[in-house]
Amino acid sequence: QRKLMLVLKRQGYFPNKENRKKISF
Repeated sequence: QRKLMLVLKRQGYFPNKENRKKISF
């Protein structure tokens, strides 16, 4: 799961907490 977070962060998928809701971990 941490790898996914790093990949998403690298892609800039998670600029805010609101985006985290969209991903739904």
